[in-house]
This record gives sequence, C-alpha cells and structure tokens, in this order.
Amino acid sequence: MNVSFTGIQNAGAINILDNQRFVCQLTDKGSKDLSEFEGVLKKFPDPLNLGFLRMDIWNYPADGMDLDFFLNNKPLKMQDENLNTFSKLAKMFKSIIESKEGFFVSKDYLEDMDCAKNFMDGFIEAEPNVIESFQQNLPFKDYHSMEDVKKSAKFAFESITESIKKFLK
Repeated sequence: MNVSFTGIQNAGAINILDNQRFVCQLTDKGSKDLSEFEGVLKKFPDPLNLGFLRMDIWNYPADGMDLDFFLNNKPLKMQDENLNTFSKLAKMFKSIIESKEGFFVSKDYLEDMDCAKNFMDGFIEAEPNVIESFQQNLPFKDYHSMEDVKKSAKFAFESITESIKKFLK
C-alpha cells in the first residue's frame, strides 16, 4: 500500500497538559488520501461533520500509565482489530514528518468557527457564543504552523509505533 498524503489540508496541532490533539482534513485532491481512510472514517466518523480526522493522545507521565488514543472523539484501543487503523495513521504521520511542503490551510476555515470547534470539541462543551469568545481570544491560526504540525506528527508517530511494539510483545 503506497499512500502519498498530498490530500491533507487544514492540518493543525495543539498540546494541552501533555495531551495532544492533531486535526487534518483529508481529500482525494492530488491523491486518494480520503479514499484510503474511508473505512476508518466510517468506524470513527467526524462528530462535527466537518470532514476532519481528529486524533487525541492522552499522556499520563506522572502515573506511568500507557497512552490513550482517540480518533474523532472515540476511543481507539490497541487491539488486533485496530492494527490496520494504527498502521494507516502511522504512515500518514510519517509522511507529514518527511514532507518538504506545507499543507494548505484555508483562510475561511481559520476565520470560521469550524477551526475553534475542531480544537475544542471534546475538551470544552460550550454554547456557540463561548466558542466564539475562545476563537477571538486564542490564536487558533498559530496551531497550523508547519513546525507545530510536524512536531505533533512526530509525537503521534512515535507514540503509535511504541504502543504497537508493546502490544506485539
């Protein structure tokens, strides 16, 4: 399976108290990235219906516990039936790390409440006026820098590969 992941757009990342959220929109523009993840997105649909893949990694360094993975707000457990999903995610994150190009981020997306919703969904349950207030006061556009996206992708890739190794022992 050879996936190019040139169909990634509106990619962003945020780290909150050792918990990480990575968001991106997959398309078939220039490649078949969306088609490649079609089965995954059926099992883990975007709860906001914005066409995004949102991965959360919860880290418990003080407790020494394993990482918890969530895909579009649903738990993604390290088990046999999810190895293919983890493999696809790892390949996508590796591709992002190795990318020499930036990822298209729509100005409309950044200025729309969809950006704020993507980063806050599941963390903060709020009324639209509260989300709008957060959007105006937090620099969501800063979470879409190539440096932050690659840093997040590296953390996600390493977390997934280490978790797969532990699972297969």
